[in-house]
Amino acid sequence: MSPTTSPRFNSPSTDLTMRSCDGVVFHLHRSVLQSASAVFADAAALAHPNIDEIVDLTEPADILDLLFRFVYAASSSFPSTSASSPPEMTAPDLSSVPFATLSALAECAHKYIVYPALTACTPHMHLAAGTDPLPVLLFALRHRHIPLANEAAAQSMRFSPAHARAALAAHPHVLRDWEDYYDRWHLATAQSLAYLASPTFPQHAALVARCLADPAGNPICTYGRELDQAGGWARRVREEVKFVVDERVRRSVPFLFSFVRSAPSFAFSPSRLSRIQKFTPVHLTFRSVVCSPTRP
Repeated sequence: MSPTTSPRFNSPSTDLTMRSCDGVVFHLHRSVLQSASAVFADAAALAHPNIDEIVDLTEPADILDLLFRFVYAASSSFPSTSASSPPEMTAPDLSSVPFATLSALAECAHKYIVYPALTACTPHMHLAAGTDPLPVLLFALRHRHIPLANEAAAQSMRFSPAHARAALAAHPHVLRDWEDYYDRWHLATAQSLAYLASPTFPQHAALVARCLADPAGNPICTYGRELDQAGGWARRVREEVKFVVDERVRRSVPFLFSFVRSAPSFAFSPSRLSRIQKFTPVHLTFRSVVCSPTRP
């Protein structure tokens, strides 16, 4: 076996060969790829079987290895003999995969339309929104994943505008939307906390005031432990913030809707927009997406 051949996909009886951008060769079964992805089916159709022709791909070997494992695990058209099949046919576990790898796999799965990999990546991308919200936000906008974009945007509220400017410097139109969303989110959070800060409980007014003044803007992340330790009403405030305020803010300040600017049939006229803003002034925060050709 050549040192540049994938140790997992190396059967000599296969009829399709693909090569990663870093030079690793994958020996694959044409029927398996054709059944799993229309994109791979087109690539397989261009390569003649049983000829030393290699289809070059733009992804590195570690990402393609994960992708092909999903392809084979989901396929129902394996060759009948075990000698012609790769040794491992189970889908990979993504729970311990670094975010950079997960993100690259998700992009690859979108590119080649491999639905089993997409389905597996989605819950892990939602989890990653808690640790890497801004990269997840960019990914979600790129692929129009509305719930994921809203989740990532909400999680990113613990970052300062300076941090977001650095992270989103290459996407100025997204940064403008994020800054608008940041202002609306903090306004809604402050209003909700002010409602909870009743004069009836002056002993906890200072703590709630700190939540209101917190530049990071997420009282659950920043002051959750203090609210817990204060006990009594403060703990109840924390629970109300967690289950009422935070969710209410999430619902009332969505970063995205189920429409995009590039779809004119969903656009609001100025008069209709004015009527909507009259009743729901914090609802309309979305203006653009990463791939919008109309924004710089």
